[in-house]
Amino acid sequence: MKYKLINEDIKEKNLLDIIYENRGITREQVDELLNANDEYKNPFEIFNMDKAKNLFKHIYNKDLIIGLLIDTDVDGFTSSTLLYQLLIKKIQHPKENIKIFKHSRCKAHGLSEDVFYDMLKSDVNLWLIADSSTNDKEQQKKLSNKGMNVIILDHHECEDYEEIDNVIIVNNQLGDLSNKHLSGVGVVYKFIEALGYSVEEYKDLVAIGQVADAMSCIDLQNRAFINEGLQNINNELIKEFFKDYKNPIIENISWGCANYMNSVIRYGTMDEKDLLWKAMNNEDGTVTYKNKKGEIIEQTLQEGLVRISNNVKSRQNNSIKKSVKTIERYIYKHELEKDKCIIIENVDMVEPGLGGITAQKLSSLFKRPVIILSPFKDEMSGSLRSQVDLKDVIFESGLVTFANGHSRACGVGLPKDNIPKLKEYLNEYLKDMEVGEVLEEVDYVFNGNEIELDNVKEVANLNSLWCRDCQKPMFVVKTIDIESHKITYKKEGISYVASFTYNGITYKKRFCSREVYETMICKKDLKFGKSHLITLTLLCEFEKTDKDFYYVSIKDFNSVKSSKIIF
Repeated sequence: MKYKLINEDIKEKNLLDIIYENRGITREQVDELLNANDEYKNPFEIFNMDKAKNLFKHIYNKDLIIGLLIDTDVDGFTSSTLLYQLLIKKIQHPKENIKIFKHSRCKAHGLSEDVFYDMLKSDVNLWLIADSSTNDKEQQKKLSNKGMNVIILDHHECEDYEEIDNVIIVNNQLGDLSNKHLSGVGVVYKFIEALGYSVEEYKDLVAIGQVADAMSCIDLQNRAFINEGLQNINNELIKEFFKDYKNPIIENISWGCANYMNSVIRYGTMDEKDLLWKAMNNEDGTVTYKNKKGEIIEQTLQEGLVRISNNVKSRQNNSIKKSVKTIERYIYKHELEKDKCIIIENVDMVEPGLGGITAQKLSSLFKRPVIILSPFKDEMSGSLRSQVDLKDVIFESGLVTFANGHSRACGVGLPKDNIPKLKEYLNEYLKDMEVGEVLEEVDYVFNGNEIELDNVKEVANLNSLWCRDCQKPMFVVKTIDIESHKITYKKEGISYVASFTYNGITYKKRFCSREVYETMICKKDLKFGKSHLITLTLLCEFEKTDKDFYYVSIKDFNSVKSSKIIF
């Protein structure tokens, strides 16, 4: 474990001021974020919103057959749920005149062929498509030529805007006035506002979709959605996910409900995805399952989905672990660890839908960018995960057909023959990049005898502030001398935890394996008696529970046996 201070100039500065300065924010901005609410912006600032409203009002009638296409991520599900709630609750459109279309391929996006031809031969009069399809111009034209009207409510970058008859693209990335940080569910929310309907009760869905899609949480309108959505949870499924949280925060979305929903969307069966849709739309009904005692247990749809999402997540994790081990052996066998960017040609090593997360695990393991490619149509496509910005670099190489997504996490496609050329290109581009153990950036370094519980409290009390754009502070606590037998190892909830108390502060290493615990206590060096003195250096965060219990969460550590022997 290696670390460095984000800013060396910290003498005589308050701990919170150090943290805020490291994130480029002021105390005033922190207050604005924590108290953001009702940050109203005119929906008609979004490109083509007026045209979408006028088209909908002009053609709408109760006999209209309306089609919804659900995109394959949490933002796609929440935005389509908002549209469905608009139709059945606000407008009271007949359910039999609403057609729901889902992708059959786990990572399909927009008007892809796995669903498009079913859409084209349907009897739908009006398509409401959220969170996708801005750039699917050829498919848009085919729908238009068949006499169908299309309203696209999207937030993805538009490559080349074109006016098409009967097609309205509402997209906050076009035009100069709109909030560029809204995700698909945010654009849908503003569309419903533009139609003149109240949507206050759906801000919880907006909060989930915005955070799940990694949108800015320091934009005040987005933060208002999140603050108000988490303080006023109305959706029965979100209530079920958060039932054990008194005051849910952003990380409870990103690491909690959104993570588990996304597992169902990307890795679940079609029946499990259908259950997610029904549960998210507050449908009544029950599911049953047999517990370990053989008893038949009946649950609401929402209770059942949360249970099933845990099962799907477990299946997904097991598959990822297997893939990582298989590819790790493949990398060493073919000496790919010598490349600055590891490119894997996947043949039955990674299941569909798991390329991105597997690439992330391998990138962390080998401390360098990883691309996993699989055959798709006439080329190879897959996912990049990187510690440095590479999306634009790869696209500008001229060797790929696309590179779409975030700068360090994106989808990539290219002809198979171009893979060696891309490898050579990236090795040259990254030739000066150091690979190896990552140097962790920390806000402050404490000595174990100096850190006080008040330090932990003042940081942990800001847990609702931290997000992707204003990340949770990281600290080092060094020179903790402790007898190894005082570090306990026991199960808490669903995982094992190594913990100890030092100078009145509780330290916990959660999700701790037996192997990691034995490394922490230097078990291999234990030769005399039942305990020995060890010295710990900890990489950690400051946390509090819903019951206001404060503790230090250990993320990594160095552990060294002291020369003293304790009998």
